[in-house]
Amino acid sequence: MSSVAFGRKAGTGMFHRFAKSGVAVCLIACALGPPARAGTKVAVIDGDVEVTGTEGEAWCALLNVNGYECTLFPESGPTGTLDIYAVVVDLSSEWSDSGHILADVMKSGRGVITWGFAPAKLGIDTDLIVQAWIGANMFNNGNQSVRTTAIDSILGSLVPGTQLSHTGDFGAWAIDDTSGHDDAKVLARHNAGTSTIALLRNRWTGQSVYFSNALYAGATVHDEIILRAVGELSVRTIPATTTWGLIVFGMFMLVVGSILLRRGFSGPSRIPDVHGRIRVSQMHCTLVGFFMAICGSTAHAEITVSVVEGQNTFRVDNNPPFYTTSRPVQSARSITVPDSTTLIFLWEESRDQLQPVSMYAVFLDGSTPARITDTNYMLQLHHGAYDPSYEDPDLSPTLCSGDDEQLL
Repeated sequence: MSSVAFGRKAGTGMFHRFAKSGVAVCLIACALGPPARAGTKVAVIDGDVEVTGTEGEAWCALLNVNGYECTLFPESGPTGTLDIYAVVVDLSSEWSDSGHILADVMKSGRGVITWGFAPAKLGIDTDLIVQAWIGANMFNNGNQSVRTTAIDSILGSLVPGTQLSHTGDFGAWAIDDTSGHDDAKVLARHNAGTSTIALLRNRWTGQSVYFSNALYAGATVHDEIILRAVGELSVRTIPATTTWGLIVFGMFMLVVGSILLRRGFSGPSRIPDVHGRIRVSQMHCTLVGFFMAICGSTAHAEITVSVVEGQNTFRVDNNPPFYTTSRPVQSARSITVPDSTTLIFLWEESRDQLQPVSMYAVFLDGSTPARITDTNYMLQLHHGAYDPSYEDPDLSPTLCSGDDEQLL
């Protein structure tokens, strides 16, 4: 009956069309919000066979045996599209990527790995675009030991100072200088006291990782790092511009929705009937769904631990350090609380010859520590604190049952 009163068939009005388009927008936003698994296809562009031997084959063999589908391209560059690959690995010392294909791969939210001499051939010393997605400005040479300098998920449980390889005096290819690249994170260096970078990750729209050729497929510890890197990079990320695009479009939807709502109640009858209330509910549902998608795509800050002047230094993103210690640090990991900004960071510190001490920091707003302290397993009750693993609570007599009561 209400559709007749409004003089139009049910389901043909502007609000109905808007509601349908709003639901479509919500579905698209929800699909874009959380990162999605991009797949398990990996493209490997082979290195200079005369220099690196069968490095490309070694990478593909490692990836294939661990469940990835690896395609090996010649060192002259890809001979087909790279759009179907979740991760692209460039080992080549010949391909210059003059069309910035690898930058486009990252802009689409996929991962890129470079190795050995590849950054030099790509033009890292002069090409600003290459510098941006690799996260460094110079090519360099390194030698002697390669040691970790940070705690990171790609490194697993390895602590800063762990030796990954030793090149001797012969040296290895490497990169240098991350100034101007705030999203770059150095994970290992040649001769830890120098600036020569052996392992670097960068979050520039997508994600990239650089491996010095001192780190190669075939060594157990290197294989583990390679697999963790490929695993993380194969999870598709959403470029930063997407979030702003959604926000701008959301504002546009609010304006249009406001206009439509006003027009819906300013007609000749001015009767806010049931049909009108349904329209409002449809509008609210659409807007709530949109902002839930926006909130769902919000990423937590990243906590890093790096060695600075002999001190293990903890910081959130690029903020000033929130904690430092000279003691060895291990088992560092983050826990995010879904649908909130709360972040929990756990680690262990070795103190003298005793067992490592568990520590934690809580960030209610995702960036400022609300508490940093040793982990305490005491239950804090109103009548007192106790550890149930080795003691019974010292209960007050008022909480105990009498001798004549038969309660278990």
